[in-house]
Amino acid sequence: MKVYVAVGLYEVNYREGHNILVKESVSLYGGRTVDGTATGIISDTENGTKIYNNIIFGGKPSGSGDSFGIICNSGAAAVYNNTIAGGESDWSAAISLQNESTPIIENNILFSVAVSGGYCIYESTSNNGNAQSIHNNDFHDIVGNTIFYHTFGEADIDTLGDIDLLGYAGGNWDADPLLIDPDGTDNDFSTMNDNDWHLKADSPAEVRQGGLDGSLPGWGFETDFDGLTRTNLAAGPDNDPANDNAGGWSMGACEKDN
Repeated sequence: MKVYVAVGLYEVNYREGHNILVKESVSLYGGRTVDGTATGIISDTENGTKIYNNIIFGGKPSGSGDSFGIICNSGAAAVYNNTIAGGESDWSAAISLQNESTPIIENNILFSVAVSGGYCIYESTSNNGNAQSIHNNDFHDIVGNTIFYHTFGEADIDTLGDIDLLGYAGGNWDADPLLIDPDGTDNDFSTMNDNDWHLKADSPAEVRQGGLDGSLPGWGFETDFDGLTRTNLAAGPDNDPANDNAGGWSMGACEKDN
């Protein structure tokens, strides 16, 4: 299912007391807000939101606006096994952390297609917390993107080793995931209908099999974007992924073993 939104998907605020689940085969293209910013999902809740198995593109903003795949605006969202891109703008990020957000970010493919300033994860100066976990994601620094901007250190982090020093990160990878056709036959990221964000057979083993095995902590799902069963290293082939804690699940929305 593809969802094209006018203003982005905005969660129910935590004061209303709901858990939100954004899952299973949603391809989401961010819309434009009144200030010109394009965003796929804005997570603004404190009640255990899960976002998994989705393809999320921040969209193309109007004018000089920014673009975000997901804004974690507060609370502790669990973001598992999504393929997320910040959209086509001068400045964009796959995930932006704002206003005391403390998310779990695991098994995702993150990149930005910004013209000049792109981030896989950007922590705003308004964020007074830290992520609980940033594990086993693929940070694809396409067009020179920065992997992570950490507001407390007020510094760009460009190496996996430096991310691991944060104490709540590990097992991540920094490589082109080799999506089949990320910008489609028209060579335009912003037209999602013809884009194919599935992994290839020659995608890095660390991306195809370097994700955590989500069945062990009980994430609540064991299939991918297409409904295919996710496989761990014991059940599927073992192509010897080199990243720490590799459990065999593919990173991103789509499972690919071979």
